[in-house]
Amino acid sequence: MRHKKIIRNSRRRRKSRSPRRRRKSKSPRRRRKSRSPRRRNYGGVKRVKKIIRKSRRRRKSNYKPAEFEMTNALINGFQRKIPKPMDCVINALQLMGALPVNCAELMRIVAGDGGFQKDQIEDTFRYLFPSKSWKFSPFSNLNELGNYTTNLMKNGTVVFCGYQGYNPTVKKSIGHVFLVGKDISGTPLYLDPQIPTICNLSDPQCTKYLSGKNAYFILEYCCGSAIKVKGGGQSHGAKRRRSKRRSPPHRRQNL
Repeated sequence: MRHKKIIRNSRRRRKSRSPRRRRKSKSPRRRRKSRSPRRRNYGGVKRVKKIIRKSRRRRKSNYKPAEFEMTNALINGFQRKIPKPMDCVINALQLMGALPVNCAELMRIVAGDGGFQKDQIEDTFRYLFPSKSWKFSPFSNLNELGNYTTNLMKNGTVVFCGYQGYNPTVKKSIGHVFLVGKDISGTPLYLDPQIPTICNLSDPQCTKYLSGKNAYFILEYCCGSAIKVKGGGQSHGAKRRRSKRRSPPHRRQNL
């Protein structure tokens, strides 16, 4: 009996004692790994920069001259009721069908006697055709443009071109914009409503308007299919879809 009593007392003492505190270890405790999925590393900043460089190289190599459709209806329907001394860009846009007549006349009023700079021309085409990248690129000489027009261009199309040099209309050295293309039969043409003239590029009397300039430019685009312009001045790229959402029945009005 005495032996059993001693065992009970020892058990009570054990229960009444406070638990011992663990000593802090000098080594840092390891954090538990979170159960959230790890972020994958795809090569970091270097890989991203490499991808950007490749995309820029592709864009540079993929630029090509922008050919716009030209019809006899656009040429015959061209109007210029408010002529301005430096409205060559507006004339070219209107002649291509990218601008309707009323918008072109308003632009002539707003622009006044001032012209367009190179960056403004590129911004204008970005607005009209937002799905493509645009660049007004220089080319070496007039022979290169003649070779491209004669051998590579499709019939019934024009390209947007320009030069830097003496302009006989304003009688000083400035930048000027014009159109070069082919009619349906394949005859190379020079179209410039500011002079005004539409003449055969193979004729020496026609090339006198372009020869002897300091620099030449041609409009190029990248990344996309062929460019088409609808009548009325709205491009396929700038077209917006109508909303399919209909108004509630109590708000509808019969007109």
